[in-house]
Amino acid sequence: MRLGRGCVAFLLICGCLAAGCSQNKVGEDDQKKAIGYYEMGIAYMNGGDSTAALNQLLQAETLNPYDSAIENALGLVYYSKEKYDKAVAHFQKAIALNPQESDAHHNLGHLYLTQGRFAPAIEEFKKALDNDLYRNRAQTLNALGFTYLKTRDYLKAEQSFKACIDLDRLYFLAYGNLGKVYLALERWDDARSVLERALELKPVYPEAMLDLGLAYFKLGKRGQAADMWKRVKQLDPRGEFGARADDFLGLLQ
Repeated sequence: MRLGRGCVAFLLICGCLAAGCSQNKVGEDDQKKAIGYYEMGIAYMNGGDSTAALNQLLQAETLNPYDSAIENALGLVYYSKEKYDKAVAHFQKAIALNPQESDAHHNLGHLYLTQGRFAPAIEEFKKALDNDLYRNRAQTLNALGFTYLKTRDYLKAEQSFKACIDLDRLYFLAYGNLGKVYLALERWDDARSVLERALELKPVYPEAMLDLGLAYFKLGKRGQAADMWKRVKQLDPRGEFGARADDFLGLLQ
């Protein structure tokens, strides 16, 4: 299955490692060295060099094989390399080391979502949210809602996206995804309202522009629909969104 671009996101928190579970097993010098390799690995990941990141993170793991943050980062690197079995193994190891590693639950759920494995994805997202101390709840609520959207459970999808927006009024992806729910339910004016808000927050958001054009079309606002789809063609003339905009413009012929 294909996710819309940017509809959900992996989580990678770059910070101090969770040394508490490894203090009695790893010497202080090795812990410090592991942190250095970990931070270099994160830097390479952020720079788009997954091979260099993997090299650094594997060295961090050798020095400290008991830290969930290292395992979560390794899972992300292997995912980027499409080594899905290894990615799952590292996410699961992160969770085994620290069941409260909600980012790893989120990332494992995201991987299952991209594979079309909706039931285990929902389970992992819920486990992430079970942690009362989890700080990235908005991202996971958005991902959970998107999974429900894919399974056509529109009521639960709507509830999840609204909960996400309640936590973060500026989370534009949740507005865009909620617009998809309302389009599926043929609630055209509700779709128009939330999609306009998504574009207030993120003016260059081609997927929301396509959907807003459809809402306008269904509401009889053909001129506004055409303007929206033409803007998408200008932004993405040779890409997927531009092609979809061409298809929608054909509705106006």
